[in-house]
Amino acid sequence: MKIKHLILIILSLILVVPAVYADDYQDGVDAFDKKDFKAALKKLKPLAEKGHLKAQTRLGWMSETGQGVLQDYKEAAKWYQLAGEQGLDVAQYKLGEMYWNGQGVSQDYKEAFKWYQLAGEQGLD
Repeated sequence: MKIKHLILIILSLILVVPAVYADDYQDGVDAFDKKDFKAALKKLKPLAEKGHLKAQTRLGWMSETGQGVLQDYKEAAKWYQLAGEQGLDVAQYKLGEMYWNGQGVSQDYKEAFKWYQLAGEQGLD
């Protein structure tokens, strides 16, 4: 295979794969908004497992509130932590709440403050 062809294949993957993830994410959000939680979970969970920040945060919200899944604060904190560690401000804030309230994690005001501060540094009020 020529280098030129290899470069074209790599570029096409770089451009196409994120678009597919975006479509799957939007499909998951649309299903969630229609309260088709089974379809939402089917679309969002594989993305979240691959590191999609917004999908992780949405699964955190679903787990925290019991929408479409059993309410599970520990699971919610796990998803918020994954997205928060990658820098998503909303996930950082939600994780701060989990630490503040001791939901799914041990109550820890210092840890809560850390996550609130990280979210605030990005402009989240």
